[in-house]
Parts: sequence; structure tokens; C-alpha cells
Amino acid sequence: MLREESKLLATHWDAVEDVLAARGKLQEDLTAFLKSLKQDLMQMDWWTPQWHFIETDPVQIYIAHSKWKNGKDYALWIGIEQFIPEVLFGKRSVSQLYLWAQCDKSLAAELREMIELKRIPLPNEFGKGLYILTRFVPKCLPKDVEHFEKFMKEPILKFFSECAEQEKAITPVVFRYFKK
Repeated sequence: MLREESKLLATHWDAVEDVLAARGKLQEDLTAFLKSLKQDLMQMDWWTPQWHFIETDPVQIYIAHSKWKNGKDYALWIGIEQFIPEVLFGKRSVSQLYLWAQCDKSLAAELREMIELKRIPLPNEFGKGLYILTRFVPKCLPKDVEHFEKFMKEPILKFFSECAEQEKAITPVVFRYFKK
């Protein structure tokens, strides 16, 4: 009745439990890495006290500007999500970096159009729906694991900086949507 794979797992169950426990510890390390980005971001030339670092859950963080806040929510997020082992080291693939418009597809569409027309100088890596821009984080291959922090930090900080440096061009568009 048991397939060969199932028999293999059952006969080595102690090792399976060790691997599952190690996976949990790996996720804890990844979450700590995400939180550590706050210090790096705060050292960027564009960072001011108007920028806010938000941890939404263990696998996602974002930054938002005070001027993008409407009531208690931010209209735009610059962030990273799905920071999980299956995506970083495995076969699962999702674009994790994003510029996202919360709850307003017309704001997202206008910002995408402005980027396409080069009124906002950002790369044309368009997302869908509320995702204005998306970008993949590179896979961390076994040869890169020893340098994980540097390997991951550079593309993440680059994306956040590219978007944040356009705050002055983006904010007037956001204000128009606040008035609607």
C-alpha cells in the first residue's frame, strides 16, 4: 500500500522531523533578515523621518511615506512579500518586490501609465491589478548561501531605493486620489 517515497520517509522519520524543525528555524532567520533591513534603509540618502518601516507579518515588510497616508492606511507600499524558503531556495517562483496601491486600481493604473511614459523614471516591470511594479528576487543557489545576506540585500535595497527616490513625483498623484 505505501509507495517507495512514503516508505523512505517512514523509515527515516527522525530525520524528517529534524528537517521540519530546521525549516522553521530557517524561516525565523529569514524574518530576522527582513527586520534588519530597517537599519540599512534608514541609512539611505533619501530616508527621512517621513518614511515608515512596517512589518506586516513574518514574511513581508514594506515602507511608506507619511504623505501617502489616508486615515489610518497608506495608499502606496514599497515592499517585499513571500520571503519564504520555498521561493528563495526552491522551485516556487513569485515576484516578491512590489510597489502596490492599496485598494485603488485607478491610482495603480495612472502610476503605471506615468512610468510607461517616463514621467516617473522607474523600470517598466509592471504588475497587475493593484501591483504597480513587481520584481523577482534572485534565487539563492547553494553556491550563494554562504553570502546570503549580501546576495539578497543588494537587489532588495536597490528596488526600495529606486521607488522611494521617486516620492516627489508620486505624491501629487496620490493626493489627487485622496481628493476623490
